[in-house]
Amino acid sequence: MSTSFTINIIDDNIAECDETFTLTLSVPSSPCGVISGSDDTSEVMIRDDDGVMLSFDQSQYFIEENMTPLSVGLILNRTTSEDVIVEVSVNDRSAKAGIDYDRSGAPLVFNVTISSGVTSSSFDVNINNNTRQDGDTMFSITIRLISTCLPITIKSDTTSVTIIDDDVLRIQFSSTSFSGSESSGEVLVSIVMLGGSFDRNIKIYVSLRGINVIEENDFRPTRLTATIPANATTTTVRVPVMSDSIVEGDEMFSMNLNVPSSLGPGIVAGSVTSATGIILDSTDITVQFTQTQYTGSEDTGFVLVTLELVGGTSSRPFDVTVTPLEQSPVSASNVVYFYYYCIFI
Repeated sequence: MSTSFTINIIDDNIAECDETFTLTLSVPSSPCGVISGSDDTSEVMIRDDDGVMLSFDQSQYFIEENMTPLSVGLILNRTTSEDVIVEVSVNDRSAKAGIDYDRSGAPLVFNVTISSGVTSSSFDVNINNNTRQDGDTMFSITIRLISTCLPITIKSDTTSVTIIDDDVLRIQFSSTSFSGSESSGEVLVSIVMLGGSFDRNIKIYVSLRGINVIEENDFRPTRLTATIPANATTTTVRVPVMSDSIVEGDEMFSMNLNVPSSLGPGIVAGSVTSATGIILDSTDITVQFTQTQYTGSEDTGFVLVTLELVGGTSSRPFDVTVTPLEQSPVSASNVVYFYYYCIFI
């Protein structure tokens, strides 16, 4: 023979560990001679049905490297009756601890507590700014629960953090003009990278075109390749020029800098992408008489005087002034001033 009774359980919205209470049986004095048996106590367990979800406050994180620190939140979808302790581990991927991120000397494995009655807590990771164009980098954050009786499920135990590189590098000529003597055989051209350095070699190109030079005689128009070494900010391009024995005066050629788009959006051309190269003429020639004395008769009406260039030739005509000086008494009509025009090629 048996009978039953019910005990009301109060439903709440608080995540709790399973709870128990004890029932004790006692029988009042009865004329029927009924007494309590040996099983006069029993335990009742209330299983908590308020499941809790633990998650990051974002599914993944993106931050520019100059926006430190990164704040990462841990959230519960409801309150709990006890503190929730979460172990956090920050791990390298392409980003490196101590170089790209850190916690100001604090360990990268640590505990975060979400106190009872609240639903969130957070921690910071410092993002280290630099002036290198090293592209976007990543690290990950993993969480796990420290032993607890609370009915907590982790939605996703790992998230990623992308550090967005904010260093735009600009490559340009260091000046708008460069010069070199033809006797040196080269014009040295300096190229600079503004805004920092890059962790790999960078190839760029310089196109040459003559302005007033005699191409093939003075230099060859071409496209030169320049390399800025990894972690450097400058490079020098050697433009070959040819020496000759012709007086030409200074000559010029143009240069255009090409920064390939394949280098990515973080490496672009600067403001000085055109420059002028000047070849300084280093040919020294002299003009002189071919003889120390010339003779002419009065009846011919002239004296033939010959001049010569010594040490080279000229690519264009130039004026030479010859002034007779009296060596013996002559009349004024014998003194002549004139310009002698020579074309030396």
